[in-house]
Amino acid sequence: MSVRAVVFALAFLAACGEPQPWGESIPTTLDLRLAKVPSEVALLQPFDLRLDLFWRQDLEVEFSPEVPTGTMGTVRLEPERELAHGRWRRAWLHLRATEGPRELVIAPFRARSKDGTAVVQTDEVRLQVTSLLAAASGVPGADPAAVADDVEIPGPLLAPPMPQWPWWVGALALIVLAAAIRWWQQRRSRPRPAMSVALEPPHQKALRELQRLRARPRRTEEEVADFYVATSHVLRVYLEERFGLRAPERTTEEFLAEVEAGGPLSVAQCIDLRRFLQQCDLVKFASHVPPEDQHLQTLLVAELLVEATRSDRAATTVGGAA
Repeated sequence: MSVRAVVFALAFLAACGEPQPWGESIPTTLDLRLAKVPSEVALLQPFDLRLDLFWRQDLEVEFSPEVPTGTMGTVRLEPERELAHGRWRRAWLHLRATEGPRELVIAPFRARSKDGTAVVQTDEVRLQVTSLLAAASGVPGADPAAVADDVEIPGPLLAPPMPQWPWWVGALALIVLAAAIRWWQQRRSRPRPAMSVALEPPHQKALRELQRLRARPRRTEEEVADFYVATSHVLRVYLEERFGLRAPERTTEEFLAEVEAGGPLSVAQCIDLRRFLQQCDLVKFASHVPPEDQHLQTLLVAELLVEATRSDRAATTVGGAA
């Protein structure tokens, strides 16, 4: 490598702030390097991959990396730069794993010359995708609230200004309330016949709502998201009424921690419930759209869990997984 090329490379590195991956061993024709590869990533959490491509000055190359299967994100190509006797271009892949927990296999990235004389590719990448929802219960000292904050959609920072009409409505409501209290006090001394109110069991309400959701359309992404939100809500309300758990107002991980600690469900039922809620959260917060058979399987898990824990039957293990 000439002195002039070394001086140029050092000046360029000082300008861009991050070194090129070849050092002084500049390739002769075509080379593709992959860097910034983590060994483990959490589900739905961002991570980056970096690709560096070098090609000889007189070559025309084809290089268009895409978002790998099993992830979501964007690809950002930096401008071409001169490097020694050729050109250098860097690509950043800003990704989130959308399937897991499991091993994520990223296929090799490729680049080739347009005349077909040179082809290069990176090695296959294997990443271990861990469960974000299980992080708080699986890692000693982890904060469940911090994990929940990563998957819950944040609310608005500032509340909009309140118009004047709610004050008038509130004043009218107070007047009506005062009139109702006076009327009730006047009728208080009158004897009333005893009335027995037959309350509908929680499992009947839950099964009726799940049957109604089975017929709901799931053609668009919005309809699919609404279906999973409604299905999750029905099961949470049922468990709250059946076992006295505070389900709807809690995050997924807080709710699962109470269920697993309190012991109202068996170990197998807790596993099925965790998988069910993870599937619902993945659709709600990661825009994941499962196929129709997955919708029906998710609905079936909820129905089986209700049937297995209803108050008029002995508890059984729920089969299947969301």
